Amino acid sequence: AGILEEFYENLTKPDGEEYSVSTMHTIRASISRYLTLPPQSKPFSIIRDREFKRANEAFYRRIRRLQNPRQQPAFHYATGRTALWQPH
Repeated sequence: AGILEEFYENLTKPDGEEYSVSTMHTIRASISRYLTLPPQSKPFSIIRDREFKRANEAFYRRIRRLQNPRQQPAFHYATGRTALWQPH
């Protein structure tokens, strides 16, 4: 589980950019499917089992960080520029 925790904390795109929240969830679900379906057929769930609590805490810390709009630049299609989102 320690390796998975580190994986969630450090996962980025090849260019160093952050993945979106939905992509992070997709990656996690894909890993879970890979491990539980044949031929691996592992009897555990990286999403639900207690043994993976720290890994899941790391995952959700990362999700919260990605959901904070002040930390993530927004692309404005009308202007073609990227800027930090400012709430009104």
